[in-house]
Amino acid sequence: MPTEAAFAEELRDIYRRCERIGYRPTGMLQMIGEHGAIETARRLITAPPSQGFHRLALLNRLDLAIESVALREPWCALFTGQELTKAKRRLLR
Repeated sequence: MPTEAAFAEELRDIYRRCERIGYRPTGMLQMIGEHGAIETARRLITAPPSQGFHRLALLNRLDLAIESVALREPWCALFTGQELTKAKRRLLR
């Protein structure tokens, strides 16, 4: 099972990759500081699509969205089937 620390590092890497394409998801970093990486991902997946999700869609980079990260190995083990289904549906819209 992946750890909170490893997932947090993955999300920080996603942040750096977003910066390279001109997008800075600072809200995500703030949420990670307040709630932890896994809880942040859960909140973003279960809430309506965020501005960041829409921005990544416009940039054609949904591969950098939390939803995409959550569906990948080994991170998918951190989420419920319902959360993964919601992430998958959002990405397919």
